[in-house]
Amino acid sequence: MDSTAIVVKFPAYFPENCPPAEAIAEKCLLFRLCKKATLSEQDFISFYLINPQKHKDNINAYGLSVFKSFDDCVRAKSKSPNLRKKYKYVARGLNNSYRGKILHTPNGTNPNHYTWWLYEGVQPHTFFEICNEGGEVNE
Repeated sequence: MDSTAIVVKFPAYFPENCPPAEAIAEKCLLFRLCKKATLSEQDFISFYLINPQKHKDNINAYGLSVFKSFDDCVRAKSKSPNLRKKYKYVARGLNNSYRGKILHTPNGTNPNHYTWWLYEGVQPHTFFEICNEGGEVNE
């Protein structure tokens, strides 16, 4: 058996108490809105990394917006013209205790919204897949 311990830690730029203490390392399927049919690192960049000055005081901006079902992604798009225009695809991938922590973070238009804070070095574009209606992976 390999005795190498996997060290999980959040990026050094995360502020204190980020993610919140209530966030959990739950093994679950996550769904994320994406712009293109081919996933890249660009599909998994936090709002904080896009604009640190604007988002430095919002701990949710250090994580990624995700949902726990394909249908929740569709509902989010149906309520927002901006999301409909910007995001044409839905990707799914598995979270586990080595990838990050999630927390239910509902907002006005998305009661089933979650925030997913990734551990340092985790690259979701390598294990997420574009899926079709119903959440099944395209073959």
